[in-house]
Amino acid sequence: MPFKISVAALKETLEAQKLLIDSALAEMTKENIEAAAVKSLLEKLDGDIDSFVSKIQEDYSDGLKEYDMVKYLNNMLEIEYSGIFDYNYYAARVSDESLADKLREFGAMELEHAHLLTRKIKKLGAIPVTPGAHERKKHTSIVAMLKEHAKGEQEAVKLCEEGVKMFTDPEFQWILGTIRVDEQSHQKEIKELIKKFENVEMVFSIQEKYNPPKDIDYDSDEPWIEG
Repeated sequence: MPFKISVAALKETLEAQKLLIDSALAEMTKENIEAAAVKSLLEKLDGDIDSFVSKIQEDYSDGLKEYDMVKYLNNMLEIEYSGIFDYNYYAARVSDESLADKLREFGAMELEHAHLLTRKIKKLGAIPVTPGAHERKKHTSIVAMLKEHAKGEQEAVKLCEEGVKMFTDPEFQWILGTIRVDEQSHQKEIKELIKKFENVEMVFSIQEKYNPPKDIDYDSDEPWIEG
């Protein structure tokens, strides 16, 4: 990870520690704790962190922007992981072949989005997040499943729209613009699927958790699906 992004990550960590220091100092005052040496050390740490944060903001503003961009991209990548896993998982469990094909099509598109995001993150010199254990409801219906994904697509569109306003990097804006158009298309198609299956009572059982493989080839075109 480039130094300027590493320093930005360190700044964020130290700011969180500063909140703890401030809280400790406040509690010492509130509880009338007499510990002059400890209080002096905490106050020194508090001041040192302030100085460090100010210096980083002054000298590494570009690194701070890139760090925030990486965090944003990784947040979106986590949403794409959810789509990849779920669309393929449900496609293997619904009996309607036309619906299964459409879900696999959605999953393939989310995979393309994941490739775009991971390549940009790596280009910035950072590390893409890896998928963790994925929670699911124990039982669901087709319509409930589709509504859940409609909500996820809406969230993705919102993130894309907010992201292009926050960061001016041309490639970043192109990636989010591309994903936004695809997700809006998914929203429309899911809306039609909900209408089509609104009277279908099928309920299917699913595993509550999915633990993805530890090692994923981000540049592969193979989907990450459960067996």
